Amino acid sequence: MKRIFCITICLFIIIVLNPVFAQIIHVPYDQPTIQEGINASYSGDTVLVHPGVYQETIWFGGKEILVGSLFILTNNPVYKDSTVIQDSGNGYIVNFNSSETHLTRLVGFKITTGSFKNLIHCANASPSIENNIIDRGHKWGIRCDNNSAPLIKQNIFYKTTFGSLSYSSIRIMDSEPVICGNIFNGPGMNCIGHHAIEYL
Repeated sequence: MKRIFCITICLFIIIVLNPVFAQIIHVPYDQPTIQEGINASYSGDTVLVHPGVYQETIWFGGKEILVGSLFILTNNPVYKDSTVIQDSGNGYIVNFNSSETHLTRLVGFKITTGSFKNLIHCANASPSIENNIIDRGHKWGIRCDNNSAPLIKQNIFYKTTFGSLSYSSIRIMDSEPVICGNIFNGPGMNCIGHHAIEYL
């Protein structure tokens, strides 16, 4: 009798308390691009991105989802280096501008640009940006404005190209991000006019 009761409780937890309809969307197997994976997802889902170079611009659209590389399953940093989101077209590469919360997470990527553009933009949004390699080229790595409060945690920031213009790894204006455990490194980080964090 006691055993049946325990099994009943376990089934109740699995069926009722867990998100029944949460799914894992594999990119590029279920959807060919990260953005199409996001478009096909619902809040509570995981968009699991396999190693490769993804040349695209992504928008989260306010969804409380986890977009991550295989790093989230293995904690192996090799997946951060081998799962790359790089610039495509104009604007920012990663966009949070639809009131995203800390339940919207970007984890385990290398985000990079070979051009004169910004990487990640948070506007009126508070996502979690964790355990990424952010190679910012000439311009800002993460820009926070319009009352944003993202969690920026355990990322590595690089600036691999030199330049005389003043851009920072994290630019903050009218926002209150939580910034902890990040590493600021790379050959350009000690140049005059280049700062790790800039408050405006």
